[in-house]
Amino acid sequence: MFMLLLLFSGCSQKEPQIVKEPEFICVKQELYPYGNEIKLRVHPDDLSLFEKRKEYYKKRAKHYEEQVLRNNERCKENK
Repeated sequence: MFMLLLLFSGCSQKEPQIVKEPEFICVKQELYPYGNEIKLRVHPDDLSLFEKRKEYYKKRAKHYEEQVLRNNERCKENK
């Protein structure tokens, strides 16, 4: 038990750790223009599923656009 105590106490750092402040790396992003809607033939029973998927992908695209705009604004502020 004593040997284990010496082994682990020998590995501990006596000096305080130096923590560097994180730096902000700025990369300008561009929005990708997604195209027009595509018309598909869908079975009437599957129409609601396709509408939900369409809304899901629109929300994802909007989230992406907002994220890109926020990042570009942050880049302008930090220059």
